[in-house]
Amino acid sequence: MPVSVDTWGPFVFANLEAGTPLSRVLGELPAIIGRSGLRLDDLRFSGREEWTAGANWKVMIENFLECYHCPVQHPGFSAVVDVAEESYGLHAHEWFSSQVAPVRASALEGRGRKTAYDVHGAVTQAQYHYLWPSLTISINPGHPNLSLDVWMPDGPDRTRGFSEHYFGADVPGPRPPGHHRIQSPGRPRGRRPDGLGAARPSRRPARPGRLLTASEHLVIHFQKLVLSALG
Repeated sequence: MPVSVDTWGPFVFANLEAGTPLSRVLGELPAIIGRSGLRLDDLRFSGREEWTAGANWKVMIENFLECYHCPVQHPGFSAVVDVAEESYGLHAHEWFSSQVAPVRASALEGRGRKTAYDVHGAVTQAQYHYLWPSLTISINPGHPNLSLDVWMPDGPDRTRGFSEHYFGADVPGPRPPGHHRIQSPGRPRGRRPDGLGAARPSRRPARPGRLLTASEHLVIHFQKLVLSALG
């Protein structure tokens, strides 16, 4: 069976069906990542880990896509990244969505809460991207770094996946921490994300609720993609 194959930087994408070309799916994403100061072609593979979590994959993606919970749930992350509503940018595109934020001045100047690692380096923005249907990309400020996560449904109450980590060739050891080691939103990294899966989840549909349009519109965008895929 013919397979459509295309590349983006050091990454190879395969499509089992003839459909939308990779360039259209990516859209402005390569340019957005480029504005962080990161060059994909300079990255080197560091390692891969597999993980499982006791929650539905859609719930976990939704958790990744908002950060209004970050100041309380992820204080270490919020000490590095400016998560204020006017600073933390949330942008929905056709096939992907982006969270982009600057480094806190206090972290760069060594003031305030002690940060988990040195944030000085070529990467001057925090960027967290979701690419439909099941890929997330995490870039932390500081030395060149990027983490990929692939999320795979494993039944209604379980998700499995893997994480791959990349760093610049000249990054000194020990290498800076990845996305979740500074307690940023979303990714499991060997633990339950934000407490999901602590108890066995109910298979009954959740009651209709409300979404905050100023801080959860990426969740809305994701739900529309899911509904569209279901026809």
